[in-house]
Amino acid sequence: MGFTAPSAAAVYGYLLGGGPSPALTDRFGWSILLVNDSSRVCADLLDRHAEELCARTGGRVRFGFFTGVPQERLDYLAKRGGAAQTGSSWLRTVLDVVARPRSGLRPPAYSRSGPQIALDRSPDTRLRAVPGADAAARFARRLGIGPFVPCLVMVTDAGERRIHVLRLAGRGADAVHARVLSWIDAYHEQNRAVLERWTAVEEAIAACARAARTSLSTVRTWPESRRADLAWLARIAGLLLDLEGGGRDGIRRIRQVYGAPAPLRHVLIDLETALGRSDQQERAARACAALSAEIDSAPDDRLRAVLGRMHAQCPDDVRRRLREAAATLGRSPSPCGAADELARWWRNAALPLVSRREFGRWTRALPRPLAAPVDAAAWHVAYAVFRRALGALPLAGSPGDPVTPVVDALATCAPAEVWRDGARALAPPIGAAVQRLRSTAPPWLADRAPAATIGDVVPIGASYDRETLRAFVASSPLLAGLVRLRPDPAERVRATVGAALLDAAGRLPEEARTGRRAAYAAARTALERVHAELAASLERSVAAGPPPGPGRRETGALLAALDEYDTAVAAIRYPYMRDPEVIELTADLDPFTAADLGHGGGAATTDRLRRELAAAEEAADEAERLREAARAAGARYTPLAELRARLEAALPGGRVEELLAAGDALAAAAALREAELTLLGGEGPLSVEERRALLLAEIGVLPPRAEDG
Repeated sequence: MGFTAPSAAAVYGYLLGGGPSPALTDRFGWSILLVNDSSRVCADLLDRHAEELCARTGGRVRFGFFTGVPQERLDYLAKRGGAAQTGSSWLRTVLDVVARPRSGLRPPAYSRSGPQIALDRSPDTRLRAVPGADAAARFARRLGIGPFVPCLVMVTDAGERRIHVLRLAGRGADAVHARVLSWIDAYHEQNRAVLERWTAVEEAIAACARAARTSLSTVRTWPESRRADLAWLARIAGLLLDLEGGGRDGIRRIRQVYGAPAPLRHVLIDLETALGRSDQQERAARACAALSAEIDSAPDDRLRAVLGRMHAQCPDDVRRRLREAAATLGRSPSPCGAADELARWWRNAALPLVSRREFGRWTRALPRPLAAPVDAAAWHVAYAVFRRALGALPLAGSPGDPVTPVVDALATCAPAEVWRDGARALAPPIGAAVQRLRSTAPPWLADRAPAATIGDVVPIGASYDRETLRAFVASSPLLAGLVRLRPDPAERVRATVGAALLDAAGRLPEEARTGRRAAYAAARTALERVHAELAASLERSVAAGPPPGPGRRETGALLAALDEYDTAVAAIRYPYMRDPEVIELTADLDPFTAADLGHGGGAATTDRLRRELAAAEEAADEAERLREAARAAGARYTPLAELRARLEAALPGGRVEELLAAGDALAAAAALREAELTLLGGEGPLSVEERRALLLAEIGVLPPRAEDG
């Protein structure tokens, strides 16, 4: 992730462990700054190991280096790599530019007038582009370490002039990398306990300050919060007085009030959802009634389009009927009568399945010696027997019914040596033909009662000739009646869909009313539960008062811990300081001054935290001073206190004390006389019980249910 800045202050603030609000453990950390030049060791170190060093450092150990790449060149690289080139890919691109000057990416001589960037490791973004360019030479010059460049500069307290330097001249990049990693690993191993302890101290100080601020805010807003709680009790009680008559708008208004308790919102959302389903059912009922009339008047060629338009307006069970009806019309684009449907069945299935040709094919396929020669007369006799036996089978039989009667009849044919065993061999093809014939028969023909036989409806052995078939229909009282009375597909669709629509139009309103009653009953029970929970919470809050915040014992312990901070900092062990090849120097300027930063040093950190603890103590003292007054003010916002205030404004004091002697708002309201209820308000011609219930709702108490007495 990259950014540019007019100066290196933001970068050095992080890199050197400073910044506007440094953490306590920043003084336990240390910084490694590669003051690099164009030497081979710097190029190899960046090319081979900079990515790993960026990944291994961050937070307590910080690593940075200078790129010397002008801003315009980095803009070009970012555009060439695309907007998604961030993180490690961006680091790799910049490293290629810095470490491989002959790669073709190295920019020409650059201007030193504008801000440039370098890269360092950031604990929050893991990678950050930082301003630099000519800052490397300037930084080394101001520190007074010019003769040591290229070098690694190690800094513990950037507010002091004491620094440590490791020369890189004459060293290999791999050796430098291994040495730095050994320092980092040893540092974390030796100082883990100290770092964890002071991280916990800083977190405790932040938590203490937050708790003190929260406590003071809670005390200051305590009376108003209790007033809001009582107002919500009154809203819920008022809603329950006329839940069914309040309408959807009233429910929505209460739900949308800012600060509505979450349990109340959930109950009202569930109620609105259930009422929405009931409203949808009523709309569907009205739509079904209108659509029933429309489908009756629609012409046949527009019927399928009307069905499609109806689909979205009908309930699920009617939608299924609509899909089936549309499929029926799709199979018969031009609505035709039963005679045409019967003729198609004969032509395409029934007659070919039991024709003379098919019977001859079966008999010719018999295996030898069963396929012995049979004269024409005997074959015609056998086929006639087959026709009579097949015609006697029921048309509506199940697919697995045996064709034994047909086989037994054929077994009696002559010559006996052929048909006695051959008939049994014909059972499979005859059974398959009968099954296919039954499965393709028109439903209005197969499902009639009493059941028809195959011979009643199929002219077995006849050729497909219109005159012959017309004569067969005319000679059959059964077929003649069915064909004459059978409606076409469009009429069937009108009958079935129209009936479904009328049924839905009559059924859905009652379902909607039942669903609405159930939704209100469930919501009433849930609202009473929410009211009871809020009332109990208000009672507990008023009795307990505002919760206490942190005391001086907590802040005193944290202040005492801060007194040990400098000792803890001095005890931190830095492995690089014990490296014999690392040189300790006193710089001309401290690193913060060399970086033109106006802040730094650990004292500023402890001073800031001491100020936070002092502010926490002041907030805690202020909260404690206001707590009793806030508790007394909050106690005025209970149902009983609200009833007392109303009674005192309208009735004599003695009567008020008499009514409230039991300390029960319900009992006091029950004891009020009609005239007293009238004095207490209630607009309109209300009955005594209505005025009593209204008074209770206004003070946040649920009136007893009628069935509870």
